[in-house]
Amino acid sequence: MKKLTWVQISYSFLVLYFSVGLFQQRAVADTITASVTGSVSLTPVDQAQLQNGLFLIERQSSVGHAAFLGDGEDEITTWSFDFTSDPSFLSFSTAQPLSSALLTLTLTPRPTPNTDGPPGITTDFVKIEGLSDIVTATIQGLSVDVTSTIEIDLLEFYTANQIIGTLTTGTPGEVPMLYNDDAVVSYASMVLQNEIPVKPEISVEDGFIKLDTTGGYLPMENDCIVSEHYGRMVLDEVNGNIYICAELGWLLK
Repeated sequence: MKKLTWVQISYSFLVLYFSVGLFQQRAVADTITASVTGSVSLTPVDQAQLQNGLFLIERQSSVGHAAFLGDGEDEITTWSFDFTSDPSFLSFSTAQPLSSALLTLTLTPRPTPNTDGPPGITTDFVKIEGLSDIVTATIQGLSVDVTSTIEIDLLEFYTANQIIGTLTTGTPGEVPMLYNDDAVVSYASMVLQNEIPVKPEISVEDGFIKLDTTGGYLPMENDCIVSEHYGRMVLDEVNGNIYICAELGWLLK
């Protein structure tokens, strides 16, 4: 009976690996997006709340001099990113860690009247509700009365688990947001992305994968006895059978 030569098989695969690059670990990017739009120019009103598209504007609880809503001064703006309308939401895997979480904001900072200090934008922040404030020069360094669009990498301020936790709790599929306090928020979007690893595969173009042969005999029992052997294949070229090593031993296919 012919002794199977696993070393020869392993060597053949190594040659294929290094010469053709058959084994490639890849990943597929999975992305979901949500956005909210409002107006840049609002007519200030003297009331408790003001709806600007899907943005809700309210007074700060500690506000002193501001009497109107919609002028971007001492206001709290809240909204919710609803990802459920994204066609990819149902297939988006929350079991995979986020590879990217990008927040985009269009802001028009307003001057704070009746103060001798710096413009109010220098103390502004944004956050996912329930998480910590995002205090960054990307917001606080904006010019007053100039509409600007900025991007913030949320993974610099939150962990992927915190963001996914917000997405999957409360109202599933939504991420509630808050902006404070001296700017009109007229646009906001959030893009979440993860990478789902794709298992490597063997692919040979214009060539062959050559298995060891048994010469018409059954494969050696000792070549299929431990878990490290599972998945081995050999060919009985005489009878036209392929054997695969599994937990039950050699299986005829």
